[in-house]
Amino acid sequence: MKGCITSCLFVVLSFLNTTFYSQESSKLEISPIGTLDIFYGYDFNKPKTQIRLPYLYNHNYHNQFAINLGTIGVQLEHKRFTSRLIFQTGSYVIQNYESEPGIFRFIHEANIKCNLGKNKRFSLDLGILPSHIGLESAISYDNPTYTRSIVAEQSPYYMNGLKLNYKIKDSLTISLMALNGWQKIVKVQENSLLSFGSQVNWQVNDKLTFNWSTFGGTTYPDSARKMRYYSDIFGIWKWSNKSALCFGFDIGLEQKNMNSNKYNSWIAPLLILDYAIFENTKLAARCEYYSDQSGVMIAPQGFTGAKILGSSLNLDYSFTDFLKYRLEIKMYNSKEDIFAKNTEQNTNKNIFFCSGVSLKF
Repeated sequence: MKGCITSCLFVVLSFLNTTFYSQESSKLEISPIGTLDIFYGYDFNKPKTQIRLPYLYNHNYHNQFAINLGTIGVQLEHKRFTSRLIFQTGSYVIQNYESEPGIFRFIHEANIKCNLGKNKRFSLDLGILPSHIGLESAISYDNPTYTRSIVAEQSPYYMNGLKLNYKIKDSLTISLMALNGWQKIVKVQENSLLSFGSQVNWQVNDKLTFNWSTFGGTTYPDSARKMRYYSDIFGIWKWSNKSALCFGFDIGLEQKNMNSNKYNSWIAPLLILDYAIFENTKLAARCEYYSDQSGVMIAPQGFTGAKILGSSLNLDYSFTDFLKYRLEIKMYNSKEDIFAKNTEQNTNKNIFFCSGVSLKF
């Protein structure tokens, strides 16, 4: 809690200095920033409740129009630092920030980034930040497909803490993090342990990017502590001017019991291929697999875990550089009947249609 308050104070102090100049006579620049994602979704299993699947957090309402995520805020830029304060609302916030107290649920970002030294090789991020884990973010406009992959939904979208970055060269950056937890603004009560993370981002050339991110920590209080370790590897290969291939592989480990030397594990390979058929029209296809047999992340009612094979087809039409219409249909398959229907009998398939507009400025 103290860490979050401190980071917010840094941002507020930055705001109060908007009319001042640095020793280098660099003026502080203020820019408004925001996003909006409005969607309609239809689940062909016709679930009884408006929430389709309890382990999804984006575009998860059935047969209704909704705001998935809306954000509004400001960015302050200076020669030596950048600061962002962004507020949020939407169904994503209602579902994904349920464990966060009070006003913290409505904070999307509250952070400051400082360059350390004149050569800008070292930098420090402090506050509520986008997660360093994963190919996909909470902002629909930025993602290759409209809805999120299962692995994105089951890994952090945000974090609160400190991130130290070292730019070895323009194409290679490594980062180390001290965090309040696995997607936590405020630490779990009675948890005395900080969590830690790392990231290596390598721009191999103009066409190929690799990223490796890790996490180590716990989501439990001290009295029931089970350690969690996570590795996320992904790459983006822009193999032509019109097409790109995104590929990833995540693996997670968590102790079965407190002080145990045995671990539950889960894995998630992912492939996304997009292709621009016209200048303003793009297709994308996704294939994914999520195996969590022990139910650490996904435990459908009546089952100890889940194995899900997913596929989707996405169509984007860009009206402008900041506004897109997006359409997606996706299917989940499982060997077991883990998907709820409007009847008492479950099924092993789930088909979902989603359509909406994404804006970013």
